[in-house]
Amino acid sequence: MKKILLLSLLIPLFSCNSNSSYNVSDNEIDDCIECGDENIKYIKLQKQIQTSYSLLKALNSGVISEEEYNRLKTELFNI
Repeated sequence: MKKILLLSLLIPLFSCNSNSSYNVSDNEIDDCIECGDENIKYIKLQKQIQTSYSLLKALNSGVISEEEYNRLKTELFNI
């Protein structure tokens, strides 16, 4: 019983870890000294894909129009 209680208390602590690769800001990418060029490109590509997916979800839910979706997607991948 103690193990279950301890585990249920530790799960939220580990799930809210701020060192996750998904929480990387642009400033952290620019300031990264130990990262190689490949890692920086990979992180930027991941952010672009995530943003593109969010735009697609917004389009499908009717939040943005198709013209706006195409414009934002073009801007996103031209950076």
